[in-house]
Amino acid sequence: MRVKLIRQTDSDGINISLMMGKEYEVLAIEGNHYRLLTDSDSKPYGNDPVLFEMACFEVSDSREPEFWVTEYFEGERYSGPFVWTRYFFEEYHDGKNQIRNKFKQNIQQYYPWTWNERFSS
Repeated sequence: MRVKLIRQTDSDGINISLMMGKEYEVLAIEGNHYRLLTDSDSKPYGNDPVLFEMACFEVSDSREPEFWVTEYFEGERYSGPFVWTRYFFEEYHDGKNQIRNKFKQNIQQYYPWTWNERFSS
C-alpha cells in the first residue's frame, strides 16, 4: 500500500515534515494513522517509523500486503506484519538496539520497495 502526502498540517495543527506529493509505502495501519518512514534527511532522525494521520494522505496504491495481520482494538483497526507485536514501536523509540536491528531486517524482508529506496546502496 502506498500513499502521497496531500496536506502538510494534521488536525492538531502540527506540521508534517514529509515531502508533498512524494509516495510513501505504508508499513502498518494503526487506528486512523499510517506508520511510515520519515524522510532520510528528517531531523533529528531520518528513516524513523512514525505515525501520521490518514487524512493527510491520498492513497496511490490500495493493495495491502498479504503478510499483514489485522486486529481490532477498541473498535480501531491495526494491520501490519505479525512480527511487530503490540509494544514493538515503543521499544524501537526507546532505543533498544535489538528491536531497531530487527526492524531494519523486517524492512528488507517485507518491504523491498522501501528498502531499495532508503537503505540499499
